[in-house]
Amino acid sequence: MSPNTSATSSEVVAIFRCVASAGDVPIMLQNAPPPAGSGLAVDVVLDVVRAVPEIAYVKEESLPSGARISRLIANAPATLRGVLGGAGGRYITDEIARGAVGTMPAVELAEMHAALFRAHRAGDRAAVRRWFNRMLPLLNMQAVFRWALTKEVLRRRGIIEHAGKRAAGLELDAGDHAELTEILAELSDALDPPVVRGAP
Repeated sequence: MSPNTSATSSEVVAIFRCVASAGDVPIMLQNAPPPAGSGLAVDVVLDVVRAVPEIAYVKEESLPSGARISRLIANAPATLRGVLGGAGGRYITDEIARGAVGTMPAVELAEMHAALFRAHRAGDRAAVRRWFNRMLPLLNMQAVFRWALTKEVLRRRGIIEHAGKRAAGLELDAGDHAELTEILAELSDALDPPVVRGAP
């Protein structure tokens, strides 16, 4: 959906009914803020999931995500299986405490996010916060550089060959690469594979 903060429930319902008619597949409604998404009001999201039972999940990324997730969960129909967070995992501690069933961040720290969620399932809130606090410096960098940062981390870990990206955006300079090197060194014990390549 193109960015449109004034989208009405009926307009969004029509779009998702069209998607649902294409086949018997569970749907996720991603509610991202502008400029990438529409930043739908919570009441609009609820109207849509009530009208289109094929929507099994909502990925709520508009802010404040925690309060929005609480409202969605409290008022969702039985057909909604769960609400997830996003926004790079920067608000995950609040989101899962409120009942989010997971998160869908970028992939540069996937095993650390998995460890955090295992701690959550085990009821170890202190471990959840320890994992989050370890990741936070990199998550802060990723908020600025987005895919340039994610792909550079994956390149340094040997997961991809090249950090080139299709979308325009900010690029890391020599100082940013130095900062990233220090952050990744602090995380090396938790990454598999660890960093195997240096800055370009």
